[in-house]
Amino acid sequence: MIFKHLAGVAALAVLALVPAAAMAGTDSSTQSATVTSLTATTFSFTEAGFTDGAQVTGTFAGSDLNNDGELSSFGGEVTDFTMSFSGNSLVSAFSLDVSHLFGLVYDLNGGPLGDGVLLGMEGIGAVSTGAAYIMGPGPLTACDQGIACAHVLGAGLGDSVPEPATWALMLGGFGLAGEALRRRRQSAVAS
Repeated sequence: MIFKHLAGVAALAVLALVPAAAMAGTDSSTQSATVTSLTATTFSFTEAGFTDGAQVTGTFAGSDLNNDGELSSFGGEVTDFTMSFSGNSLVSAFSLDVSHLFGLVYDLNGGPLGDGVLLGMEGIGAVSTGAAYIMGPGPLTACDQGIACAHVLGAGLGDSVPEPATWALMLGGFGLAGEALRRRRQSAVAS
């Protein structure tokens, strides 16, 4: 349990400490992502707070197969995902789909994505060759209070794709999150 919280906090802290100006084609939001239930298994999400009024919108779908109160792509419960970033003066518009998703965890509590109420960790990670959306992992109790809750990376207007070290940092953070979820599930099975 402690490892899970440390992994999420470490990934978020590292991303929040990297200045946006140092990474070409990067923008951050300090607002949490709102989630709306469209059906029992389909959800839409919106995150504002990016530069120039840009926002992320998207949908995800899945079923809570193990009845633990969350949807987790690490447990094969997420079956569909799409997201779009509207674009701004820092990052060009882009869209990603389920083939780019490497992690999504959402507590089915009806709260914002990133509040981490049930299990303490929520977030989305989606990456393609030229773009990425990283939200969380939660809990993000400081969202809407000046802490970066999400990052979009992509080709900026006139900029190049982010450096390999930036991608490695993001992937490492979600790798830690996935490992924490795997360990939690293994300990639950052993109990």
